[in-house]
Amino acid sequence: ETFNLASGTLATSNVDYAAIPPSTLTFTIGSVNQPITILVNGDAISELTESFGVRIFASTGGAAIGTATAVVDIIDNDVVSVSVSAMTVAENCGAACPALRATLTGKSDRVISVSYSLLAGTAQAPDDYKDVSNSFSWSAMTDGVITLPLEVIDNTVNELSESLTLRISGATNGATISTSDATVTITDND
Repeated sequence: ETFNLASGTLATSNVDYAAIPPSTLTFTIGSVNQPITILVNGDAISELTESFGVRIFASTGGAAIGTATAVVDIIDNDVVSVSVSAMTVAENCGAACPALRATLTGKSDRVISVSYSLLAGTAQAPDDYKDVSNSFSWSAMTDGVITLPLEVIDNTVNELSESLTLRISGATNGATISTSDATVTITDND
């Protein structure tokens, strides 16, 4: 039997798998299976499952070809994760506070979006910080840090340090969240 490989949904010959020229399978008397070895080219990009086809044709010796085509799926094994980190800011930083940071580790061939919100702790909105809930995204094929705004309200009360929580959720397109909560500590300046 002669077979060949054909590019399919998203999978590309010599990019996602090693091309094999049309080749011959030999079935000995009584054998019903013959392996076809295909080298899959791994990468470090989170992707959807990719597919290509194998087609058997040109039977010899009077053998009938039952199923002539098969689809081969390349299932991705790359992980993309999002995390947030704790930080400390001064109460008098106002709208110029250091930005909160979210980090995407790993790249994806799709846009990764995440929702975020600020949750009261000993620091309360609107007295200690401006409350915000929103979402942010990394473009396809990017990773690294995205900064998120934080506005702290300066007051004249002498108080202990206060804290709130930055929470992320709802990562899209296969991304996971490795650290969903980060404590933001506001140090008093009075």
